[in-house]
Amino acid sequence: MNPKPVLFTLYENDYHYGVAALINSALHCGFPGEVHVFHRGGLPPWAGSLERTDQDGGFVVGGVPVTFQNINPLRHLGYHKPFAALEVLDKYSQCQAVFYCDPDLVFLSPWEFFEDWVGQGVAVCQDSHFPFLSADHPWRAEWRQLLVAAGQRVVTDSPYANGGFFGVSRRDAEFLRIWSEVTLAYESTGNDTREFRMSERHRAVVGCQDLMSASLMGWGGPRSTVGPEGMGFTGYHFLLSHDINHPKAWRCPFIRRALGGYPPTRAAGLFLEQSDGPIRAFSRGQLAIKKLSYRVGQLISRVWRR
Repeated sequence: MNPKPVLFTLYENDYHYGVAALINSALHCGFPGEVHVFHRGGLPPWAGSLERTDQDGGFVVGGVPVTFQNINPLRHLGYHKPFAALEVLDKYSQCQAVFYCDPDLVFLSPWEFFEDWVGQGVAVCQDSHFPFLSADHPWRAEWRQLLVAAGQRVVTDSPYANGGFFGVSRRDAEFLRIWSEVTLAYESTGNDTREFRMSERHRAVVGCQDLMSASLMGWGGPRSTVGPEGMGFTGYHFLLSHDINHPKAWRCPFIRRALGGYPPTRAAGLFLEQSDGPIRAFSRGQLAIKKLSYRVGQLISRVWRR
């Protein structure tokens, strides 16, 4: 049996820049499996430069197969994560572990770490803003109701996980089924999953990671949780780097932002580093200009910042 893992992501619009850096970073870390990219709309502009395979939608990058699949679910792509993960496990029947990453995240550590991590249970990182929620937090009351509506039992108090990354072995695929059922239960009660509602953070559910954390409360199997440092949220980047800032690094006018008192972030710098091949979403000249802008922004921020 082929134990190679599958890494997948979902994107639309200009997030293809992040997809390119994500795949590059996985290759740099020694990723040995296959990559599956779900996208809404056309292929990314840089796909035309990749080596094609005989497989429909298939390419090869650095010896790693990369497959693109166009989808158009009625829900926001973020809410579609558990359904996509189950589809990946079904499609790649010999795959023993699936890893999801948002297209604004890059890998930093050797791949062996991630293989070991997912072997310990459902692998997640705590969120930047809410790494810990008490057992009697009011959000959890609604999450418990959702679990019951989905026909699930509450078996534990979960960490509040960031939805930008998760790793699940085939052994633990039941967690994904719980998450998908919780999402369907949430939708069946009239809730809209076509967009996130981050400006209404008083609500128990404003995005996919709320339903993910609710589902973790119904998961009685093994779990392995890394703190906010796992995604670079504490300023220490060593496992993953998640660029949660706006504007995203590929859009960011670093010099103008620095003059306004906002220094370039380390996550943006790591994105630029990982954009330098083997997939090139920017021309060499474009990337050189962006890197120069980033460095000038750093210099400005040494003497001026908010």
